[in-house]
Amino acid sequence: DKRANSNSKRDDNKSETIYFSRTLEELIGQVADDSGEHLYVAGQVQGRELQFLYDTGANHTFIDFTEWEKIPEEERPKLDEPDRAFLLADGSPFKVFGRAYATVRVGGREVQHFPIWIAQLMDQAIMGSNLMAAIKCH
Repeated sequence: DKRANSNSKRDDNKSETIYFSRTLEELIGQVADDSGEHLYVAGQVQGRELQFLYDTGANHTFIDFTEWEKIPEEERPKLDEPDRAFLLADGSPFKVFGRAYATVRVGGREVQHFPIWIAQLMDQAIMGSNLMAAIKCH
């Protein structure tokens, strides 16, 4: 589902069209918070609707533990013990309860058996670069 970008590279009178996957805005739209400083996108984890904070500095995708607990127990994947520690941008650690492999849906695209970390967050969920890559968005 690639679209031609209007940009072309020119080299020695040759033209080459460069193809990109959809941008975040094209794929899922955007919602800014009241301050206009944070970008949120709508999505689902195991069918539970969430607002993901789009965090350009996050490599991994997280869901808040409270939101995770709202997923019916029979639909909630097994939670594996954390095998690493995570740090916030300021270098301070934050509480991670574990990792699960869940079905995640964003912008009409679904990824099954996707690794998602369950942590103590201020937001419902954080979209990391791994999810952006999985839904083929830049």
